[in-house]
Amino acid sequence: MELVDLNFARELGYTIKHIAYGEIENSEVTVSAHPTLVSNESILSQVGKEMNALEINCKGIGSTVYYGPGAGPSPTASAVLADLVDVSKGSLACPELNKASNVYSREDKKVFARYFRLLVKDEPGVIAKISSLFAEYNLSIEALIQHEDRNKSGDINQVPVVIVSGPVDDANADKISKSLIDLDQVDQHLKQYRIHSDKK
Repeated sequence: MELVDLNFARELGYTIKHIAYGEIENSEVTVSAHPTLVSNESILSQVGKEMNALEINCKGIGSTVYYGPGAGPSPTASAVLADLVDVSKGSLACPELNKASNVYSREDKKVFARYFRLLVKDEPGVIAKISSLFAEYNLSIEALIQHEDRNKSGDINQVPVVIVSGPVDDANADKISKSLIDLDQVDQHLKQYRIHSDKK
């Protein structure tokens, strides 16, 4: 994660947050944690400092958000003391995390829109090649930004390009990233992040 990514995310209308994600569907459990772009219109984008938020999406009621302090001296001390009291009373509940009915699935089955940042040679036809590669993977380009003044590499012949793609799973996002790096016009320095969606 670099400052330039924070700036590009802001320009696109996003804030970057570290999101822990979990889902239970058809007795399969999916868990992961990633730096993620969150829309500035989402409640999650407003969470900062010692505050944490939990967003729950389920059928019937849609999305609900639970918000409160999750770090800092007082909240941490309160949680530790509560655990000590539970232990002393012998009432510490240990949830059964490994029930046979729950099977952990590979996280790359879930699809997310993606943020790609590339450093490319400043020459004609580069964007066309990149667009063709996305088309080969049947992946749409929702937004594309190119700013020559954002290049901090010191090479005046390279410019950063940011692409927001349609939804794709982790495995194919990694394949696309490798294919992009394999292009002669693209530098090895490539960043890729998930984009959170409130629609589940």
